[in-house]
Amino acid sequence: MAGARRRSRARLVFKVILSSLTALGLLTGVGVVALYNNFNGNIDHKEIAAQARQGPAREGGGVGARGAAERARHGHRQPLG
Repeated sequence: MAGARRRSRARLVFKVILSSLTALGLLTGVGVVALYNNFNGNIDHKEIAAQARQGPAREGGGVGARGAAERARHGHRQPLG
């Protein structure tokens, strides 16, 4: 009789844990779907493929152009290579 009681108690604990995890999984899934549907319309989608091909915008010719002009002003030659 004691073995059967222990087995039924273990089975009850297993059922409680399993049902708790199932409920937690369902709530998590519903929450993710609700958040996705809520925020999906609020995200601005921009086409960045053309900008990625051009590279970053540079102002003033970049550091290399200023460095070359500075070297030329002081009489330094460009290295070969």
